[in-house]
Amino acid sequence: FDPNRPQAFRVAVTQPEWLQLSDRSGVIGYVHSNSDASGFLHGKLPELDFLNGVLGYLRVRQATAGVGDFPPPPSSTARTAERSLQHFLGERDTAAEEKGARALADALMASLALEDARDWRKAREFLAAAVEQAPYRSEYRNMLGVTDARLCCATEPMGGFDDPARAFADSLSLAPNDVQALENLGAFLDTLSAMAERGRVPTGINTSRLANRREVIRQIVSKSQRE
Repeated sequence: FDPNRPQAFRVAVTQPEWLQLSDRSGVIGYVHSNSDASGFLHGKLPELDFLNGVLGYLRVRQATAGVGDFPPPPSSTARTAERSLQHFLGERDTAAEEKGARALADALMASLALEDARDWRKAREFLAAAVEQAPYRSEYRNMLGVTDARLCCATEPMGGFDDPARAFADSLSLAPNDVQALENLGAFLDTLSAMAERGRVPTGINTSRLANRREVIRQIVSKSQRE
C-alpha cells in the first residue's frame, strides 16, 4: 500500500496488533494496530462505534441482497456490528441530538437480531427502544407492528407482544399515505380473521368490528395503488 496513492480497501482480518487489508484487485497488506489509541478514540468519540456499526450492518445487508460484485464479508461481520452498536448504545449521553442516532442504532440491532438468529423477542425490545427514542418516526412503529404480528400470530404465539394493529395505526397517524404500513395492517387483519374463524385469537388482540376494519383497509390500499 502506497500512502501517496489513496485507494479503497477493506479490513479482511483483525488481530490484536495487526489488521490485514485487501483491495478489490486482491492485493493484501498489513498495518499495525494501536489498541491503546483505538480505545482512547472510541472512548472520546462514541460516534465511531455508531459508524462502525452502520457500515457493518450495510455490509451484511449488501451480501444478503447480492448487491454489487464484492467478496463476502467475514463471518464475524454481523457480530462485530452488533458489538459496535451496543457499545454506542451503552454510552450515557442521551442529549436530544443523539436520540435520532440511538433510535437508528436500536433499529439496526433489531434487524441484525433477525438476520443472525431470527430472535423476534430481542428484535422487539430494540424496536420498542427505537420508538421511545424517536416517537415521531413512523417507520419504527411500522417495524414494531410487524414484529408484534410475528410474535402473536406465528404457528404458536411467542408472548411478549402488544396488539400489532395499535403500532400500525400509530405509524399511519404519522404517515397516513404509507402504503407499506397499510398493506402490513391489512395482512395482519386478514391473518387475524383466519385465526378468529378457528378460535385461536391470542389474548389481548382486539377483534371488534374485524370485518369492517378489513374492508376499510382493503379499500384504502386499493385506492392508493391506483393513484
